[in-house]
Amino acid sequence: MSDGQIERLQEENSALRAENNGLRGQLAQVEARAETVEKSNKKLVSERDEAITKYRRGIAHNEFSRLALAAGIVPDALGDFLARVDAAGWTVDEVDDLALVDSKTGKSRRSDYGGATTPTEWVEELKRTTGRHLFQGTGVRTNTGGGFESSTGRNPWAKETWDDTAQALAYRADPAKAEAMAKVAGSRIGALKPA
Repeated sequence: MSDGQIERLQEENSALRAENNGLRGQLAQVEARAETVEKSNKKLVSERDEAITKYRRGIAHNEFSRLALAAGIVPDALGDFLARVDAAGWTVDEVDDLALVDSKTGKSRRSDYGGATTPTEWVEELKRTTGRHLFQGTGVRTNTGGGFESSTGRNPWAKETWDDTAQALAYRADPAKAEAMAKVAGSRIGALKPA
């Protein structure tokens, strides 16, 4: 090999090294962007899963609140009752049907309360067994016209005066009037509090 060929090979080698270094820099940038995207994706997936859980819990709480009110729950006990709903494993599946799911296996299971498998059976079984104290009766305030009033005299379904306890009392006193009050406020029985 001549000196000229060696010099040319050395120049090509230097050029390849420089190009390789440039590619390393680009690779590092791509890897850094990929890591950022991966972190962002994990955050978005986590936020999505949290939103799905909140949505499903809201639907389950809505349905169970309606069932509990119909079964005569003490309004002040609704929070305890809904905590039992969550602890039991009630959730909503992909088609918004209520399901009792084992938290370890993720599969449908029977209730701890007598093996109930439907929400109505579960509420009735809870009422007959460990949750009896949740379903004792209470008095209801009425106005002079015989209709229900909350303690403030306002519609408990209105956004500004939302009151879960007053709603429960109104529903127990007269479901038809309660539905009418909710409708007037642009809401419905069992609705979640407006944002």
